[in-house]
Formats: sequence, structure tokens, C-alpha cells
Amino acid sequence: ASCAAFALIERISPENLSGTIIVFPLINVPAFENRSVYVCPLDGKNINRVFPGDPTGSISDKIAFEVFNFLTRNCQYLIDLHCGDLIEDLCAYASYKETGDQQKDALLEKMATLMNLGTVLANRGNDIKGTLTEEATKVGVYSIVAECGGRGIIDEKCVDRLYRGCLLY
Repeated sequence: ASCAAFALIERISPENLSGTIIVFPLINVPAFENRSVYVCPLDGKNINRVFPGDPTGSISDKIAFEVFNFLTRNCQYLIDLHCGDLIEDLCAYASYKETGDQQKDALLEKMATLMNLGTVLANRGNDIKGTLTEEATKVGVYSIVAECGGRGIIDEKCVDRLYRGCLLY
């Protein structure tokens, strides 16, 4: 997914934008550098389970706090791109957390559908506490997760699917 984020950075023309795009190609750098599955090797935590983070906590908590506060205070829409971890081989999908507000949920469903990944999942109560999208939705940011790929392999088809999905916004 960070490859799709890099594709966005490299290919988007500012003159074609209306608004601002913020792209974080990689959040859990220690895990990436150490090929650690799910968790930051410096504290054993999954950053995508500690949002909104804690400025006085461990390294994962601090990273999550900075990313969450920067993102949630500066965006209206958030697409959390994932490509599956080293031990995952995923069916492509986009998912969102239902809010109970029909208008908001309709927009979240539309965002997930626009990713054009084939499967849209509505999370209807199975809260996964601490994920970026779950916590961002709680503070009013329209947020979805988009997954495509796996096994740590750069799959150009998945990169292109995620990139093209992002362009539809």
C-alpha cells in the first residue's frame, strides 16, 4: 500500500486538485525495516491498535498520537491503504465503520465502493479498537480502509487498483 501512496505522490498533479491531499507512505517504520509482522519491534505493539495514541506512551503510542492528531485535525476524508502483511494474502476489499447516521453511512459506503476493489465490508458493531479508521470515524472524519495484496510482494496490479481508487475522490 505504501507503493500506492508513493504512486499518488509521484503522479498527482497539484493543478488537478481541488483541496489538499496528505499522504503518509509508511507509518510503522521500525516494523517495516525489521520485517516485523503486525508489531513494532521496539515495543511489541501493533500501531494500528493504539490510535489515537498517547504522547507519553511507548514509541507506537507516540507515533499513533502524532499521525492521528495531524490527520484528524487536517482532513475531512481518510483512506487508510493496506497491502496485507507478510503472512497475509488478501482478497481485495474496502471497509468502513458504520456510524448509525444514514447520511454519513451512505457516504462511507460510497467511498468504499469507489475504491473498486470488488468487496465492500460494513463494520456493524465489531469494533476493532485503536485502528486509524475506527478512531478517525469517531471524531467525524469520513474514513475507510482499502486492502489489496499481501506477502510483502509488490503487486503492480494492486498498486494500480489502490492508486486508481484514490483518484476517484
